Amino acid sequence: MLFDVTNNSLSGSLPQRVAPSVFLTSLSLGSNNLSGRVPAGITQSTQLSKLDLSDNFMLTGTLPDMMWMQGLQELSISNTLISGTIPQSLAQLPYLESVDMHNTLMTCCRSWQEAQAPQPPLLPAFLAFDESNQVSPASQMLGRDPLLNAYMNTGQNMLCQSVRRSPDYQTASTTTVLRPANLSRQSWVVDPEYYWFQQCQCISGYNPHWVDGAAAVWCNPSLHAPNAAAASSCVPMRVLTCVPKPRLAKEEIAG
Repeated sequence: MLFDVTNNSLSGSLPQRVAPSVFLTSLSLGSNNLSGRVPAGITQSTQLSKLDLSDNFMLTGTLPDMMWMQGLQELSISNTLISGTIPQSLAQLPYLESVDMHNTLMTCCRSWQEAQAPQPPLLPAFLAFDESNQVSPASQMLGRDPLLNAYMNTGQNMLCQSVRRSPDYQTASTTTVLRPANLSRQSWVVDPEYYWFQQCQCISGYNPHWVDGAAAVWCNPSLHAPNAAAASSCVPMRVLTCVPKPRLAKEEIAG
């Protein structure tokens, strides 16, 4: 059974005790005006193969434990104010193929010092950076919400290593065996803000420039539901921007 109310101007918060029908296989709530936290009940459906909460710019909180979503193939929470870290429970889902969490408030670390520490937890153990596949964060820019665009970096003129399922990670579950084909085709879209731009570099002709406190969205009350924890919890993010290299004077070029 499919339930699709995408782009219907729905508003308000989702019931915290909601529990999808056992017959529901696809739940699409994207492109609305939903707010509040993601109900834990949604993530307890074993038959749900698609969960789309994207483009709900007032949806907050963290992702609940998703270990029971054994049928999940596609997860999208992009363009929301969901925060926290990537749940380790996603490693246990045997059919997972696509995860899109770009333009969220999710981050591995609470400070620059933590991100710079020896062996920082930039990604959960079941994910890895793919240095052979670099992507441009600018291709995932918001572009839809002017208010959020004012605060979030668009990642122009830079390339970042993509994120993939780690081929060396073995699930701890003894009852769930991940299909090898799934590991190779899992698609992950994660913001460079999540790993504090640690695997990003500017393209030729641009110099790196770090901006302190650029992620004001974390503590801007106008972007959060009333009394939301994120509204009072500031993450002192350092954002990498790429600025054009200064042009050489003619005499410098000649000399």
